[in-house]
Amino acid sequence: MDTERLGIDPSGIGRNDGEEGKEMKAQHQPNNDYMLRYAEHLMKEAKRGDGYQVVTPKVLVDVDNLRLNGKHYGTWRCSMEEHVLDNLRGVLNGPRPSFVVETDASVEEIARSMAAEEKWNEYDTLCFHTILNHLCDDLFLHYSKRRKETSAKQLWDELQLRFGAHESRVQKYMEFDLLEEEEPMWVQAQEMGSLFFYLVRCNKMEIDEEFHVNAIISKLPPSWEDVCIELMREEHLPVTKLIHRLIVEQQSRIN
Repeated sequence: MDTERLGIDPSGIGRNDGEEGKEMKAQHQPNNDYMLRYAEHLMKEAKRGDGYQVVTPKVLVDVDNLRLNGKHYGTWRCSMEEHVLDNLRGVLNGPRPSFVVETDASVEEIARSMAAEEKWNEYDTLCFHTILNHLCDDLFLHYSKRRKETSAKQLWDELQLRFGAHESRVQKYMEFDLLEEEEPMWVQAQEMGSLFFYLVRCNKMEIDEEFHVNAIISKLPPSWEDVCIELMREEHLPVTKLIHRLIVEQQSRIN
């Protein structure tokens, strides 16, 4: 401990056989400067490994392969958790802890709370910038402007909400099946269409209607094979016309 910075006499006696020290103790209560110096001492001890784990993110893979560009979010998240954020999960797994102490807390308790809060803030800042550095340029510029009001967990959760939900919709569209025992075929086709147009809108793509029409036809159940063949022979078959044909076919099967 740095006894000079804390104002402590190493001998334990002080001047004038300790009388002067007793006088000062009676006249002066511990102040904020003392607490700050004590907190600084605790931080030094923490950096030496006394009670805290020094965080060093481990990057085991090529950084360029870990930059999120909006696609393959699931793969990116798993790679980040396994290779980059392994030692920083503490700030991502729950809300920010409270560092408030009781009004009658001792100087040591207040100083320890201050040191713990500063250490947590260091971890949060390190985690936030680590995530930022693994985003593509456009996403980096977008999220780096919000550091003052955004924690690492808020950034992590927002990326999950924005790209995780999007990726699940892509998978749902690709695995969508039109089932005869479910709702009417045209209703299911419209639901599939809603997924498709959502993906088109999010990716800012030009609408490839022919691709979507062929996808619907390919997912018709085996009992609709004759209808599928007829639809495939159509030279021009927009989605609206396809839905109409499915409605007509559905009604004919009911009658």
